Amino acid sequence: MKKQKTFFRSTSHSGNNSNSFKRNSKENSPMTEADLSAQMAKYATLSQEELMLEMFRTATESREKGELDNDTLDEFLSQASTMLTPPQLEKMKKLVAKLKV
Repeated sequence: MKKQKTFFRSTSHSGNNSNSFKRNSKENSPMTEADLSAQMAKYATLSQEELMLEMFRTATESREKGELDNDTLDEFLSQASTMLTPPQLEKMKKLVAKLKV
């Protein structure tokens, strides 16, 4: 039986604006589409360059902590794809490919 992957809720570290995908101590449930929409809205004000830098920084941090792997990236892309336009989806596919090890 294959273990089901879940998306981890993004949490802020005290004292800075850093976010990483990690388990919420209160709730270990999968991230819903509403949660994902809220995360996307949070980053909507960033420029494309700022967003990419934050995405790579967060992914690197999460990989180092063992909280992110290629399967999780694929699942994220699958969930996010329902909310993206075709051009946005193509960009996201390229970014996810760069994030994979």
